[in-house]
Amino acid sequence: MAKGHSESNGVPEWTLADRLRKARRSIGQDQRGFAELIGCTPSAYAQWETGRVQPRDVMGLALRIQELTNVSAAWLVHGDGMPFSER
Repeated sequence: MAKGHSESNGVPEWTLADRLRKARRSIGQDQRGFAELIGCTPSAYAQWETGRVQPRDVMGLALRIQELTNVSAAWLVHGDGMPFSER
């Protein structure tokens, strides 16, 4: 099982950190560039993506990422639905 994944009933579940990484990679950004794009410091974003720290306003962050990418805010926050929203 990959680092950062939790497991329920033998099925790995993606953490918020995993979903943030997927969103960033979906637009081909490195951590520094993605942090600047969403308006936070690279060190804060790195901590969120590694799961060391949770963002204070997860929903606000998810909505900002959804505006900039085609990654669904509901998927980012809860893992609900499909990761990529229709545009």
